[in-house]
Amino acid sequence: MIDRSDITEDDFQARQRWGALGRKQRRRIVRNAKKGIACDDPVTAAIALGWAWAVLGAPERRRRFDWLDFLTPGPNPAFVDVYDGSRMFDTYRYVRRAAKNIDAVHTPLLP
Repeated sequence: MIDRSDITEDDFQARQRWGALGRKQRRRIVRNAKKGIACDDPVTAAIALGWAWAVLGAPERRRRFDWLDFLTPGPNPAFVDVYDGSRMFDTYRYVRRAAKNIDAVHTPLLP
């Protein structure tokens, strides 16, 4: 079970904690969430859920993107880690999809 108090509500801190996990661990969490597998460690699960909520918004207040956000050119995703937690990649479809997968897998673990 994930304790809701472990999930960082502040976007900046949630992104920092997610970025501190390391590239391989972030990729493994995203890959496992795509398969429907939750994290074994509740602290790591809380960090992943905090990042997903930073991208999507908390369940009570989901974020809506303006259509101009999708037209703003970002860096070429082939040469950067789009799962690093920075805000500029939030509009990328696969980043939002990964956040939705993490949210769907880990939210049922909340009390």
